[in-house]
Amino acid sequence: MEDGKNELIKFLKESKIDTKRVNFIYTVVYKECKSNFEKYKCGFVQSKIEFGLEKFKKSGFVKDVFTSDIAFFKRAFKLKMKEELAC
Repeated sequence: MEDGKNELIKFLKESKIDTKRVNFIYTVVYKECKSNFEKYKCGFVQSKIEFGLEKFKKSGFVKDVFTSDIAFFKRAFKLKMKEELAC
């Protein structure tokens, strides 16, 4: 994650974009829940940051972190873009 952010900052600076005005948001998309237990778990913790990534938000490394399953991002994309997300 740190290497990716550093590469993006390097690219933005080369493009003459002021990185001090950029808010970095990290998004993790994971495989959809299949079993009944997993479906309950995914619905129950839908707004919770998963995979131990909260530390990156708390430290200020990124402005925000989102972790949700593919179905969530497909729905959000369709609402915003009015078309299906192919993934």
